[in-house]
Amino acid sequence: MIFRSYCHFNKVTDITPDILRKMNIDTLFLDIDNTIKRFSDDNVSEDVLLWLDDIKSDGFKIILCSNNYKRNVEPFAKRVDIDFVHMCLKPSPFGYTRALIKSKSKRKNVLVCGDQIFTDILGANISFLKSALIEPIDTSNEAGTVGFRRRLFKRFHNKNMSRSNPF
Repeated sequence: MIFRSYCHFNKVTDITPDILRKMNIDTLFLDIDNTIKRFSDDNVSEDVLLWLDDIKSDGFKIILCSNNYKRNVEPFAKRVDIDFVHMCLKPSPFGYTRALIKSKSKRKNVLVCGDQIFTDILGANISFLKSALIEPIDTSNEAGTVGFRRRLFKRFHNKNMSRSNPF
């Protein structure tokens, strides 16, 4: 199904190098807002920073994939020392295609991690990439359109989160 994620996690830091190896993943495409940091907050929690370092030091590639403008994404990406693709236009496949080219990874070895069914998961499925639905960090300060999409896709979100993971 087009709105179905390959797997799901309560938070991005639940994804361990061992899980990635079991899934034959060598590259992560990470959404930013409400996946690795709160929306409209430039700070990242210490546990996420440690997790990013752990994933990178274990040899996995990470590309930040955001629908936001370069002027908003680049300073954050520099701060966490991770390459990025801005203006992904998710759910279209164009941003993920740019990330694939940048990472030099094969589709079968990429996991897209994001908190939104309509952008992250649908975009990954359209791009033939595995996806992980992550519970959003905080939904209290999101733009109105994001909240509307969350309410619209709540049934799909709940269905994804209730399934057992394949590993």
